[in-house]
Amino acid sequence: MTNSNKEFVYLTHSLKKNTKNNKLNPFILIYNKIHQTVKERRCQCEIIMNYIGPYRHGFSLTKKLYLLKIKKDFTQDDCLKFALLNADFSQDSYSHDILGVEKASKFYFQKEIDKLNEKEKITLIIMLEHPILYNPHRNPKIALDKIRLYQRILHMNMNIKK
Repeated sequence: MTNSNKEFVYLTHSLKKNTKNNKLNPFILIYNKIHQTVKERRCQCEIIMNYIGPYRHGFSLTKKLYLLKIKKDFTQDDCLKFALLNADFSQDSYSHDILGVEKASKFYFQKEIDKLNEKEKITLIIMLEHPILYNPHRNPKIALDKIRLYQRILHMNMNIKK
């Protein structure tokens, strides 16, 4: 059943292909350190399930089966890589032209992702949660407050590990 859904096949193929993408490792490292303290609302595997149907019911049996298969075959980091590469970082709900962290990096910071500093990486990470609310152009104060909070959490966790 899971192999008959073209979207699911595309998703699993993309997940496999992205596992070797090492340029996202700094994002994964920061995200994981922050989320040792901050509880995620949903795991990334659940979030990426939004990329496939059936669309009529968010918690349909089919989606639950797909989710079990994804969790069995892939790690949370694999799912996070997929989310980073495919998330919509657009400025509003009407435009969908800033797809993926690479395009977002160029749009918001005019840099390649490997040239971003910690604050810029955290900005893109928080935009995964809510791209419009934490948009640094539209809501700079809200975004900056969240960035500072995550920086404190990140450095607190780093100091604990030392």
